[in-house]
Amino acid sequence: MSLFALKEWLGHSRLESTQWYAKVTPDKLTEAYLDARYFERNVAVVQVLLDCAAIESGAAAKGETYKYVHLGHGYCANPYWAQCVHRMACQRCEFYVPGASSKAQALEADAHNLKLLEQIPVTETERKALEGDRKALQKLIGPGADQRAIGNGAP
Repeated sequence: MSLFALKEWLGHSRLESTQWYAKVTPDKLTEAYLDARYFERNVAVVQVLLDCAAIESGAAAKGETYKYVHLGHGYCANPYWAQCVHRMACQRCEFYVPGASSKAQALEADAHNLKLLEQIPVTETERKALEGDRKALQKLIGPGADQRAIGNGAP
Protein backbone atom coordinates (compact mmCIF):
# COMPACT_ATOMS: atom_id res chain seq x y z
CA MET A 1 0.00 0.00 0.00
CA SER A 2 1.38 3.40 -0.88
CA LEU A 3 1.90 6.01 1.81
CA PHE A 4 -0.89 8.10 0.27
CA ALA A 5 -3.32 5.17 0.31
CA LEU A 6 -2.34 4.42 3.92
CA LYS A 7 -2.99 8.08 4.80
CA GLU A 8 -6.51 7.83 3.37
CA TRP A 9 -7.15 4.46 4.99
CA LEU A 10 -6.12 5.76 8.41
CA GLY A 11 -8.14 8.95 7.92
CA HIS A 12 -5.22 11.31 8.38
CA SER A 13 -5.58 14.82 6.98
CA ARG A 14 -1.81 15.35 6.66
CA LEU A 15 0.76 13.03 5.11
CA GLU A 16 3.25 13.98 7.82
CA SER A 17 1.02 12.34 10.44
CA THR A 18 1.05 9.06 8.53
CA GLN A 19 4.82 9.28 8.06
CA TRP A 20 5.31 9.88 11.77
CA TYR A 21 3.31 6.76 12.67
CA ALA A 22 4.81 4.63 9.89
CA LYS A 23 8.42 5.48 10.84
CA VAL A 24 9.93 3.68 7.88
CA THR A 25 13.60 3.17 8.59
CA PRO A 26 16.10 1.78 6.09
CA ASP A 27 16.23 -1.45 8.11
CA LYS A 28 12.44 -1.83 8.06
CA LEU A 29 12.36 -1.08 4.34
CA THR A 30 15.03 -3.71 3.62
CA GLU A 31 13.16 -6.22 5.76
CA ALA A 32 9.93 -5.48 3.87
CA TYR A 33 11.69 -6.04 0.52
CA LEU A 34 13.13 -9.33 1.75
CA ASP A 35 9.75 -10.46 3.15
CA ALA A 36 8.08 -9.65 -0.18
CA ARG A 37 10.85 -11.52 -2.06
CA TYR A 38 11.07 -8.44 -4.29
CA PHE A 39 14.62 -9.05 -5.41
CA GLU A 40 14.02 -12.73 -6.17
CA ARG A 41 10.93 -11.98 -8.26
CA ASN A 42 12.51 -9.19 -10.27
CA VAL A 43 15.90 -10.69 -11.06
CA ALA A 44 16.59 -13.58 -13.40
CA VAL A 45 19.82 -15.40 -14.04
CA VAL A 46 20.82 -16.36 -17.57
CA GLN A 47 23.70 -18.51 -18.71
CA VAL A 48 26.30 -16.54 -20.64
CA LEU A 49 28.92 -18.25 -22.76
CA LEU A 50 32.21 -16.46 -23.42
CA ASP A 51 34.32 -17.12 -26.51
CA CYS A 52 37.75 -17.33 -24.86
CA ALA A 53 39.53 -17.51 -28.23
CA ALA A 54 38.00 -14.17 -29.29
CA ILE A 55 39.01 -12.62 -25.97
CA GLU A 56 42.57 -14.00 -25.96
CA SER A 57 43.25 -13.11 -29.59
CA GLY A 58 42.14 -9.53 -29.06
CA ALA A 59 39.25 -9.87 -31.52
CA ALA A 60 36.80 -8.95 -28.76
CA ALA A 61 38.64 -5.68 -28.19
CA LYS A 62 38.20 -4.94 -31.91
CA GLY A 63 34.43 -5.37 -31.68
CA GLU A 64 34.09 -9.07 -32.50
CA THR A 65 31.35 -10.95 -30.69
CA TYR A 66 32.65 -12.80 -27.66
CA LYS A 67 29.61 -13.05 -25.37
CA TYR A 68 26.58 -15.21 -26.10
CA VAL A 69 23.45 -15.51 -23.97
CA HIS A 70 22.23 -19.12 -23.95
CA LEU A 71 18.53 -19.20 -24.87
CA GLY A 72 18.03 -22.97 -24.78
CA HIS A 73 17.36 -23.26 -28.51
CA GLY A 74 20.21 -21.02 -29.62
CA TYR A 75 22.29 -18.05 -28.58
CA CYS A 76 21.94 -14.28 -28.61
CA ALA A 77 25.04 -12.35 -29.63
CA ASN A 78 23.54 -8.96 -28.73
CA PRO A 79 25.83 -7.41 -26.10
CA TYR A 80 22.80 -5.48 -24.81
CA TRP A 81 20.49 -8.50 -24.61
CA ALA A 82 19.01 -7.46 -21.27
CA GLN A 83 17.55 -4.31 -22.88
CA CYS A 84 16.70 -5.87 -26.28
CA VAL A 85 13.15 -5.28 -27.54
CA HIS A 86 13.28 -8.61 -29.44
CA ARG A 87 13.91 -10.78 -26.37
CA MET A 88 10.66 -12.67 -26.87
CA ALA A 89 11.18 -13.11 -30.65
CA CYS A 90 14.87 -13.96 -30.73
CA GLN A 91 14.76 -16.19 -33.81
CA ARG A 92 13.83 -13.25 -36.02
CA CYS A 93 16.60 -11.02 -34.67
CA GLU A 94 19.89 -10.45 -36.53
CA PHE A 95 21.84 -11.27 -33.34
CA TYR A 96 20.34 -14.78 -33.07
CA VAL A 97 22.74 -17.70 -33.51
CA PRO A 98 20.87 -21.02 -33.81
CA GLY A 99 21.98 -24.00 -31.77
CA ALA A 100 22.55 -27.35 -33.48
CA SER A 101 19.14 -28.73 -32.51
CA SER A 102 17.40 -25.50 -33.53
CA LYS A 103 18.76 -25.75 -37.05
CA ALA A 104 17.26 -29.23 -37.45
CA GLN A 105 13.93 -27.99 -36.07
CA ALA A 106 14.02 -24.99 -38.41
CA LEU A 107 14.57 -27.28 -41.42
CA GLU A 108 11.64 -29.42 -40.36
CA ALA A 109 9.42 -26.41 -39.71
CA ASP A 110 10.38 -24.89 -43.06
CA ALA A 111 9.40 -28.09 -44.88
CA HIS A 112 6.10 -28.03 -42.95
CA ASN A 113 5.46 -24.45 -44.01
CA LEU A 114 6.13 -25.38 -47.62
CA LYS A 115 3.52 -28.13 -47.36
CA LEU A 116 1.00 -25.69 -45.93
CA LEU A 117 1.59 -23.28 -48.78
CA GLU A 118 1.24 -26.00 -51.40
CA GLN A 119 -1.50 -28.23 -50.01
CA ILE A 120 -4.17 -26.10 -48.35
CA PRO A 121 -5.90 -22.92 -49.36
CA VAL A 122 -4.86 -20.03 -47.15
CA THR A 123 -6.13 -16.50 -46.74
CA GLU A 124 -3.98 -13.55 -47.76
CA THR A 125 -3.17 -12.87 -44.08
CA GLU A 126 -2.16 -16.51 -43.50
CA ARG A 127 -0.03 -16.53 -46.66
CA LYS A 128 1.85 -13.42 -45.57
CA ALA A 129 2.42 -14.93 -42.11
CA LEU A 130 3.74 -18.17 -43.64
CA GLU A 131 6.03 -16.28 -46.02
CA GLY A 132 7.35 -14.22 -43.11
CA ASP A 133 8.00 -17.43 -41.17
CA ARG A 134 9.77 -18.97 -44.19
CA LYS A 135 12.07 -15.96 -44.52
CA ALA A 136 12.97 -16.12 -40.83
CA LEU A 137 13.54 -19.89 -40.99
CA GLN A 138 15.65 -19.65 -44.15
CA LYS A 139 17.82 -17.06 -42.41
CA LEU A 140 18.37 -19.58 -39.59
CA ILE A 141 19.06 -22.46 -41.97
CA GLY A 142 21.40 -20.58 -44.28
CA PRO A 143 22.14 -20.89 -48.02
CA GLY A 144 20.60 -23.77 -49.96
CA ALA A 145 17.56 -24.05 -47.70
CA ASP A 146 15.09 -24.42 -50.57
CA GLN A 147 16.94 -27.36 -52.13
CA ARG A 148 17.26 -29.24 -48.84
CA ALA A 149 13.65 -28.71 -47.82
CA ILE A 150 12.14 -29.55 -51.24
CA GLY A 151 14.54 -32.40 -52.10
CA ASN A 152 14.84 -35.46 -49.91
CA GLY A 153 13.62 -33.77 -46.77
CA ALA A 154 15.61 -32.47 -43.86
CA PRO A 155 19.15 -33.90 -43.56
